[in-house]
Amino acid sequence: MSGFIGYVGNKPCKQILHDGLAQLEFQEHDSAGFVCIDSAHNHFSFRKETGGSSPIAHLFEGVKFDGFVGMGHIRWATRGGIDQRNTHPHFNCNKTIAVIHNGVIEDYEEIRQELIDKKHDFSSLTDTEVTAHLLNDLLEEYKDLHLTFVELCKRLRGAYALAFLLEQNL
Repeated sequence: MSGFIGYVGNKPCKQILHDGLAQLEFQEHDSAGFVCIDSAHNHFSFRKETGGSSPIAHLFEGVKFDGFVGMGHIRWATRGGIDQRNTHPHFNCNKTIAVIHNGVIEDYEEIRQELIDKKHDFSSLTDTEVTAHLLNDLLEEYKDLHLTFVELCKRLRGAYALAFLLEQNL
């Protein structure tokens, strides 16, 4: 099973995310990643790690960026293989929306094709990535965060938990 952690606060998030992910880790996890709004430039910075007996062990090594808002994910692959492109977090085309996810989006192939028809470019084979692209379109349509998330939940079929970071202004 995958798991994730998020943090918003007045302390740097990198160590908090590391410690939280370490608490969630067990042998079957195949990849891990994290994203934060980097304090140095107020944009997303992220890192993904795959393979080995502990993907978290190397995830934070040598990472110089940090912020006060971030989220991390540890993955057990169910959709898409075990590689960098399928490791969370995932983003929309402009990399202004980040998403991590646990569960299954049952109608992701249908949503993915609709978004490809609208010229969205996907970088993974996961069901997770479609939610970042769909959220992007719904934000443009509704221009209201509450209505957007209501519509997103109406649109997705499955059993899931999602966490988003938005870099863009409404």
